[in-house]
Amino acid sequence: MHQITAATDALFGIVVLKWDVSIKLMYAIDIVAGNETIVVNNNLNQGSKRFCEKNIRNNQKSLYCEFEVMFRDDLSRALSIHSDQIDIVFIKSAGKDSVFVTFRFIPPPNDSLDLYNTSWVDLKLQNLVEEVCL
Repeated sequence: MHQITAATDALFGIVVLKWDVSIKLMYAIDIVAGNETIVVNNNLNQGSKRFCEKNIRNNQKSLYCEFEVMFRDDLSRALSIHSDQIDIVFIKSAGKDSVFVTFRFIPPPNDSLDLYNTSWVDLKLQNLVEEVCL
């Protein structure tokens, strides 16, 4: 893996619930959030609110947005996909020095009856498991 995702907790592995994938990183939530990001009940919900997309358009940067960009870039390089195909849903504290990052893969459109393109998602999940757990 790369600079951000190199901090994965190999003992945790990967948890997949339908569309959502969770990975545990060995970073304190304060490092991910920075001083300017609001942490509510140990959760960062900025991903689902498109916080960074709005702030980038307004030329505002935050430590959280830098983390989000680096996470998506690392994962996209490791899986040979575009960073726009990774959508962070939320980040929550997993303990004193770790966080769960929950995200979704956004597959490319396909022409078959498989509207969500589950075979593409399954392949990316398999590749992710190989990267993190082996």
